Amino acid sequence: MNRVTRYLTEAELRAVVAGWKNKVSRKDLAASFQISVFGINRILQRFKHNGEAMFVKKRPGRGSKTTQSENRSIVALSRDDPRKSASEIHKEFLEVGGPKVTVQLVRRRLRDVGLRAHRPVSKPLISAKNRYLRMKFAKEHKDWDIDQWKQVLWSDESKFMLFGSDGKSYVRRPLGTRYKPEYQVPTVKHGGGCVMVWGCFSGHGVGPLHRIEGIMDKHMYRGILDTIMLPHARKVHRRRYLFQHDNDPKHASIVVKEYIANKRIPVMKWPSQSPDLNPIEHFWEHCDRMLRDQRAKNAKEKFEQLQDVWSKIPQEVLDKLLESIPRRCQAVIEARGYATKY
Repeated sequence: MNRVTRYLTEAELRAVVAGWKNKVSRKDLAASFQISVFGINRILQRFKHNGEAMFVKKRPGRGSKTTQSENRSIVALSRDDPRKSASEIHKEFLEVGGPKVTVQLVRRRLRDVGLRAHRPVSKPLISAKNRYLRMKFAKEHKDWDIDQWKQVLWSDESKFMLFGSDGKSYVRRPLGTRYKPEYQVPTVKHGGGCVMVWGCFSGHGVGPLHRIEGIMDKHMYRGILDTIMLPHARKVHRRRYLFQHDNDPKHASIVVKEYIANKRIPVMKWPSQSPDLNPIEHFWEHCDRMLRDQRAKNAKEKFEQLQDVWSKIPQEVLDKLLESIPRRCQAVIEARGYATKY
């Protein structure tokens, strides 16, 4: 018998389910409601999957206040400048002739395509020249083995803040794009702080930690090299080491360069604006995390806490930092010289 294709009412759907529960065969149900056995199977499959929800009629609801074209315009305004707030995008959208909508709607449209507001990562501003030098360094050193990196004496200054915090800002970006240059906030050295120190480490362990009091200039830095760094390097490494420091103006001054030349200190040629290549930056972060729950009344007490943390840093931490350098070099190459996640 040929069945006419038709839609069943809610009452008929409930009757089909009730008959099935009462052990009525699917063939008999199909004959009773004048639909095919296949149609009965589809109804019962929907019931097994959705339960009573299959009987709830979907309501059309209110239509969207914006068209697909207008939604694309909102997204385009955000992508033109990821640092625009939802309020700024809303204002521009109205100025270009968009319908009168709320800021909340603009925010929802952006969220619908994955553009949520995030705090931008802070990375150094890198010029074209420095990107070239970073690429050059990474390509020349990406194949160094761990024994070669262990001979490098990494050094730097760092400030440890006692009070205060940085202001928060946000950038709207898609997921997985945190380290793209257009979503970063360029920074320059140094931030605020109450205790400034100089320190170094290598594959042989941590070196001395020196507290810097007053304003550090080229003459003070020369004194640190002469009385702290050089004696440590000669004692631990003898002459088999490569000294690393960044291109801070004090480090690159004529006074310091002449001292290094006179003492025949082997120095690694370092690309500017490259904290992501330098493992000592994460070394300082490790110290900061260890100090985070320790309160200090003054700078002297803070330095004493730092000395205690410094002396207890395990060799495994240093080894992991050194093992990360080839990955850092590869990341710089893949980023074409721009800042990386490190």
